[in-house]
Amino acid sequence: MRRGWNVFLMVGVVVTLIASLAYAAEEKEGARFEYRLEYLFSVTAKLVPEPIGPLPEGFRINLYVTGGEVSGPKVRGKVRVGGDWLTLQTDGVGNIDVRATIETEDGALIYATYTGVADMGEDGYQMVLQRKPRPRFTPLRMAARYRSAHLTIDGSTACSA
Repeated sequence: MRRGWNVFLMVGVVVTLIASLAYAAEEKEGARFEYRLEYLFSVTAKLVPEPIGPLPEGFRINLYVTGGEVSGPKVRGKVRVGGDWLTLQTDGVGNIDVRATIETEDGALIYATYTGVADMGEDGYQMVLQRKPRPRFTPLRMAARYRSAHLTIDGSTACSA
């Protein structure tokens, strides 16, 4: 494993693309309800891996967030702290559990969490065992959640998605 992996998560773009495809499919069948998605931000995080090793369910790697940047039309700031707990199965599919704290430019703290799967490819498990570098971008399937107690001037919560 290399120290200082860079991970690029384009949360808003991925969610918008998936929802747009779902909306196009529903448009043909008649949508049950109307909804609209809005791009909020992207996250760039620097991760330091700590390989734990093989387990019955797969190869376990803990990745520690050592910093990062949040940029977008609605949210700007930095990634303070966090972690990514990855279990890579022998078929190359990784189960991810990510938790981090974002600090916005105005001082609000946002708890970010998502779980999902990452497709490392058929040879992904063997590449990890042999400590070979992985592809720069890995397809992710995830459901992100963001929570904050930061209040706006009118008393409403600034971010809850």
